[in-house]
Amino acid sequence: MLIYLNMAIPVIAILLMILFFGKKFQLWEYAIIFAIPLIGIIIAKSVSINNQTRDEEILNYYFVSAKYTEFYQTYVHQTCTRCVRYDSTGCVQEETYDCSYCDDHPPHWEATDNLGKIHSISENKYNELVLLWNNESKIELNRNINYHFGCGVDGDAFITKIKNDSLKYIVPFIKKHVYENRVQCSDNVFNFQEIDSSDKRLYGLYEYPPENTFNYNPILGVNNLEASKRLSKWNGKLGLHKRCHLLICVFKNKSNIAATKQESYWKGGNKNEVVLCIGVDNDNKISWTYVFSWTDNQLLKIELRDEILAMNNFDLIKIVDHFGNKVSKSKGWIKKSFKEFSYINVEPTHTTIIITFIITLILTVVLCVYGINNRFEDER
Repeated sequence: MLIYLNMAIPVIAILLMILFFGKKFQLWEYAIIFAIPLIGIIIAKSVSINNQTRDEEILNYYFVSAKYTEFYQTYVHQTCTRCVRYDSTGCVQEETYDCSYCDDHPPHWEATDNLGKIHSISENKYNELVLLWNNESKIELNRNINYHFGCGVDGDAFITKIKNDSLKYIVPFIKKHVYENRVQCSDNVFNFQEIDSSDKRLYGLYEYPPENTFNYNPILGVNNLEASKRLSKWNGKLGLHKRCHLLICVFKNKSNIAATKQESYWKGGNKNEVVLCIGVDNDNKISWTYVFSWTDNQLLKIELRDEILAMNNFDLIKIVDHFGNKVSKSKGWIKKSFKEFSYINVEPTHTTIIITFIITLILTVVLCVYGINNRFEDER
């Protein structure tokens, strides 16, 4: 790697120190002049490669139960001590006093996802789940509440559970997951086209949708709230079982080149994605379809492409359900492990190499000056 050429600086410095200041240095000082820049270079290389290969995929889950715990308070009897007389040595007399207090516990709302993890949620989100599932029940907590001087409020809990995993009852949410993506750093392994700003404008290419935990929009190019919510529900349903994330990109009056441009712009997409691209004309007819995904089973992509194209009419709800059902029932979808791309070599950026050169030079000079001026001498 080019970045290691920066080690020529401490090597040359060591040779110069041996030649001109040999009696000023001990062996361990030469080792420090070599080791510290090397450690800095290794760290810089690691940080640069990590920044280049860092990517995020969207993981999908849904809630299976929710719980509301009411406010409660209880009187806590407690005795404290305090100092009432001091002298030069400190406290010489203490007294006890009643420091009892009313202990308040605010209400809280939480939900459990289909992985069994508990999340804090808002009151509004809890009420949404209660309204949807319509089976809230009370739990008597039988707390030992101490009532005293107006203090003391008992509180119970309420729970609601999903009826089944049909789309009707699913409330999905997303989480980001960081992973190593060496593909996005490769310019020649997969031959993705270079996409510039003019391509983005000409073909109407999309950025990834903004991440919103409960309102993530997986459909780009069409403002259809019902279809977006339905595809989000499919993603929630498929997220744990299939470990996939479905996206739809709609291109109005664009050629099918737009789809391959989109694939190149997203560098093939994230490892868990199935991206369905659809071309639509002015008559709301489907003119072409294209699917890209990292799954190794090409048949899934081909069948999905042909079946959506055969629908002819651009009925987005129908397309969403077919999309979800196809991936759900297909044995072909297997999430690809990006460890397969560990062979792709990633070099630190030129900026990193230049900055590392400057830092290595400064460190080496400082260490050499220190070695010349410290009290240690070569005792040989």
